Amino acid sequence: MTDNTTELDFGTTAQKATDAEKLPVVLLALDQGRYDMARSLDELRALADANGMDAVAEVVQKRATPEAATLLGEGKVAEARLVCQNVNAAAAIFDGELTGSQIRNLSAALQVEVLDRTMLILEIFRARATTNLPRCAISCRVCRGWAKP
Repeated sequence: MTDNTTELDFGTTAQKATDAEKLPVVLLALDQGRYDMARSLDELRALADANGMDAVAEVVQKRATPEAATLLGEGKVAEARLVCQNVNAAAAIFDGELTGSQIRNLSAALQVEVLDRTMLILEIFRARATTNLPRCAISCRVCRGWAKP
């Protein structure tokens, strides 16, 4: 095996992006105390890495009740925007499910592309598909909104 490939758990070999090629992203999360946030963010970081992204910062808000428009409060969204600007992030990834309007609101506020966990996982599947049929199926699911319950 060469230096630019890695053996995956399920036995296939995938091309590994170098650190210089990875897109810088910021991880966003709302901690309502329902689960281990550190573990969840570690998993999200690994998913981002698997998709050729480098998680360069995290913005987490502890809040009992999510804000309807963005899940995060106004002050935390402003902080996240500054973090995205300071690290020159290409995108922000939210640890959880977002609605279409929440994605649009966060994207407008942060001035970067926003993905949620489900979108990231679907993108990983799409990128690793070896034929056009699975790629088309995943693209259709995303376009039609089937990815969201």
